Amino acid sequence: MKEATLFSLPIWTKKVDDFQTKKKQLVDEFDKFKDVKEKSHPFMTNRNVNIPNHDSRLVRIDRFSVIMEEELGELYRIVRKKWGATNIWFEDVWSVTYTTNQYQNTHNHGSTGLTGILVLDNPDDGPNLKIYQPWNSWVSDKNECVNIKLKEGEMIVFPSFIYHSSEPNKSNKVKRVISWDMGSNTKKTMGIDPVGQII
Repeated sequence: MKEATLFSLPIWTKKVDDFQTKKKQLVDEFDKFKDVKEKSHPFMTNRNVNIPNHDSRLVRIDRFSVIMEEELGELYRIVRKKWGATNIWFEDVWSVTYTTNQYQNTHNHGSTGLTGILVLDNPDDGPNLKIYQPWNSWVSDKNECVNIKLKEGEMIVFPSFIYHSSEPNKSNKVKRVISWDMGSNTKKTMGIDPVGQII
């Protein structure tokens, strides 16, 4: 009797090259949009923070895509060749900070496209990323999850429909990440690709 995999779920991980240099550049750029605590969120973020006379979302996308050009270009080549996603573009890029006891509820980022997380800081006793299986176990009928301890300089990318969360930060040090959403399809669409160019 043969056993085979009926469906596959891609996930991509990478240790960023020359991370300390890129981290300094990213922190310099993203600190222009200070992470703030919003009432509806148990964490701090700059997703809705704007600077005068600029489209802050496009500014963050531009800075991030330039600094991370090597890693994003590699991802783009893989998903284009293997998965047929001939058009990929940035929808948004933002940072999230978790101080002591702050966390992220279980959520996803939509039904199509990709979501990425790059860890800027995560102490040894910092929280895990939890990624949930998108279907229940056929044995237990339970929704199973994987705990991933991402270290500083590591990035992870997965389909946006995957539910995920961040455990409460029990450390006295902060966990800080940069997150992003990328749209994708096989049709010609106007957007910004991973190297910051208009498609």
